[in-house]
Formats: sequence, C-alpha cells, structure tokens
Amino acid sequence: MPSLEDMLHRMEDTVSQGKRSMLSHLYLIDRDVLLDQIQDMFDLIPKEVQDATNIVRNQNRILTDAKKFADTTTAEAEAHARAMLQEAEARARQALDDAERRAAQREQDALENAQALIADGERKAQAAMAQTEIVRRAEVEAREILDHARTEGNTIYQNALDKIEEILAAAEQLFADRTTELRRYRTEVSQYR
Repeated sequence: MPSLEDMLHRMEDTVSQGKRSMLSHLYLIDRDVLLDQIQDMFDLIPKEVQDATNIVRNQNRILTDAKKFADTTTAEAEAHARAMLQEAEARARQALDDAERRAAQREQDALENAQALIADGERKAQAAMAQTEIVRRAEVEAREILDHARTEGNTIYQNALDKIEEILAAAEQLFADRTTELRRYRTEVSQYR
C-alpha cells in the first residue's frame, strides 16, 4: 500500500494535470479521481488515531457514564459496608449477650451446687461433730467449683469479646477494600480528563 507521502504526490499530480478553463483562472480536475485519492488517505489513518478521535468526540458521554458508575459503585459499597457493620454489631451484641447469660447461669449453678454441698456438709456436721472433715472438704470443693465456674465464665466472656473484635475487623477490612477499589475506579476515570 502506498505511503501518505506517495498519496500526497499523486494528489499534487492530479491538480497539476488539471486543464485551465478558457474563460477564467480556474482549473478543471477530475473530481472522482481526487475523491478516491482523499479516501485512500483516510484509509491510511491508523485505527488507533480513529479510536482516539472517537474517544475525544465521546468524552463527555464516557465521563458521565464513568461518574454514574463510580457514584453507583460508591453507594452500593457504602450500603453494603453499612449493612455488614450493622450485622457485625448485631452478631457481636448477640454473642456478648449469650456469653453473659451462659456465664451468669454457670455461676448461679455453681453457687447453688456450692450451697447444696455446704448445706449437706453442715447437716452431716450437726449429725456427727466428729465428721467435721467432711464439711471442710465440702467447703473446699464448693469454692473450687465456684472458682472454676467464674474462670469458665470469664473465658466465655473473653472469647465473645475476641469474636466481636474479629467480626468488626472483617467489616473494617471489607470497607477498606471497597475504598481501594473506588479509588482505582476514580483514577481510571481521571485518565479521560
């Protein structure tokens, strides 16, 4: 295929070979030949240049579409993050409530068991003063049970707090990921300016 320079030389030859009109300073040129040469020049324009020209022509539409997309994505990400945060808070509250209920129930059970053991020990002590060792053992065992229940209740409570922190960290990470994604979209959109 001829180069752009070759085409310009052909056009120049076409114009030079035009015949002068007798009644004026105008020249007669074969219109179809000249139009074909101009079309051949257009065909030589690289597709990238044509694409760039189309992008410039459609710049406003592209920027408007990109802004709408960014706004929609931002709104969706914010709504999703809010929903996740609310869900995380609800789950955290539920986990904390459950842990407190279980801890309180275990402590109550342990207290009742301890009281039952102490009462039983006292009855046995009253029945036979010689069996004071049983009461002492019952009190020690009751204290151990109570201490164990309190320790277990504290462990459940701490585990619930750890779970809450994990849920909130996951929600925070999701929000950070969405923010990074939105910044990337924004950077891509700004390249069209």
